[in-house]
Amino acid sequence: MRLERIKNTYSRIVFSLPVESIVWLAGLLILALYDPVHHQHASICVFNTFGFKYCPGCGLGRSISYFLQGDIAMSFGAHPFGIPAVGILVYRIYTSSKEYIKRLKLKY
Repeated sequence: MRLERIKNTYSRIVFSLPVESIVWLAGLLILALYDPVHHQHASICVFNTFGFKYCPGCGLGRSISYFLQGDIAMSFGAHPFGIPAVGILVYRIYTSSKEYIKRLKLKY
């Protein structure tokens, strides 16, 4: 009986996790570990496929990566909206996690 209750509680917690926060946090962690200078990767970028040197999306990812590694000048050079994007993502992670914790406290 007690084991069943623990199992039900665990499954409710796991299935109510803030998926959006987890996805954004994972993305930021991947970009923090990404080396935008030396890392060559396969890309499905349309701009890259057609030979354009600059892609706004790829530049934003590089900008976030530079910023998370502490290189503000390179971050701004790669894309001027990289630093505000990090702020927006951190705020979104905070708000959705805060809602989750609030719901969790109300349930238990």
